[in-house]
Amino acid sequence: VVAATRQGIVGMTQTLSPDTVSGYVCTTKEPLLIADIGTDCRFPCRASTYRTTSLASVPLLSGRGNVIGVI
Repeated sequence: VVAATRQGIVGMTQTLSPDTVSGYVCTTKEPLLIADIGTDCRFPCRASTYRTTSLASVPLLSGRGNVIGVI
């Protein structure tokens, strides 16, 4: 993490897994729309804490096509 609103996570690293939303978007370099997070396996325990049923995630790509982040 290079920049964040929570300063405590700046400098941290996390292993990417295609089994998570951000890991999937990062490894495929494709946007992802989940219509119902309650039935999606990438949200096994957190689904009950969200107040929405859908989620969109997109990769941030450099001019050379490298992933520089995920929203």
